[in-house]
Amino acid sequence: MEVPHSSLLFVRHPHPMLVYEIESMRLLAVNESMVRTYGYAESELLSMTLRDLHLPEDFQDLEANIAQVSEGVDEAGIWRHVDKSGRILHAEIFSEVL
Repeated sequence: MEVPHSSLLFVRHPHPMLVYEIESMRLLAVNESMVRTYGYAESELLSMTLRDLHLPEDFQDLEANIAQVSEGVDEAGIWRHVDKSGRILHAEIFSEVL
């Protein structure tokens, strides 16, 4: 099966990338770098929400940021994420609403 070039750009991008649904915050797609960096299998990540990647003390800020995103690109800044081992990662976040 041939994969479209745009899909390859997402899948093989050197930085972790994900697609999520705004209302539920459910992860819909992740790339190979996300799997490697966060230590979860792709199937595990696809059963998670954005909340699962954040520290509980950041949930209020996360929800406020998502509520403000409506169209275009959101430069959300640096967020603390947690990988499968519990290690804190500092992720620079850019979002685009489609």
